[in-house]
Amino acid sequence: MSLRTRTRVVVLQHPREQRVAIGTVAIAERCLPDARVERGVRFDPAALQEILYGDPARPPVLLFPTDDARDLREAPFAHDVTLVVLDGTWTLAAKVMKQNPALQALPRVRFTPRVPSQYRIRREPAEHCVATIEALAEALGVLEGDEARMRALLAPFAAFGWRAFLVAHAAFAGLAVYLLGRAARRLTPHAPWAASLVLATSPMFLLSAATGQSNSTAVFFFAASLVLLVLELT
Repeated sequence: MSLRTRTRVVVLQHPREQRVAIGTVAIAERCLPDARVERGVRFDPAALQEILYGDPARPPVLLFPTDDARDLREAPFAHDVTLVVLDGTWTLAAKVMKQNPALQALPRVRFTPRVPSQYRIRREPAEHCVATIEALAEALGVLEGDEARMRALLAPFAAFGWRAFLVAHAAFAGLAVYLLGRAARRLTPHAPWAASLVLATSPMFLLSAATGQSNSTAVFFFAASLVLLVLELT
């Protein structure tokens, strides 16, 4: 799928995010052939000026949801713009912003998501926070005046996000069961499977596995802590 846009898209990605297998910028690179992705924390000022102002006819705006940011739906632009998006966790994005005065000087825009983030594999810090590809789909839908067409960006994201969620969830759950089994063998050598069976059939674990409403990493870290405690005591 390839979507051409009047809006010039620039994504500034924190280098650490590039190494994250569950990042969504790769989807943007495949689906938005005109998008420009640059990676770094502190950019060379001259190079950043060229990145941001490469097309004078489309002045840059920074997608960053501060209180003074312009709401794209309430105050749409009458001209095309360069949409600048920071990719990374909120902490990493803030570092990129802090290290680059040129970014701090850009006018900021925001939007209110139509629906909560569907990025199950990562928990967003607030309801208005969404994954980078979701932010691009929402913002470009408004800027391009065609939200239905831009929602096509979410098709590969939905499949990617759900598959990644299932894989990670199953991996953490499996590790938790294995670790509890190790602990059980130390404590109850005649029934080493008991703790694993209790965990695997508990309502909390089954609900977590079926809906994703509970984070399996919490179960994993609980199991790991139990193993360490048992090894210490025995």
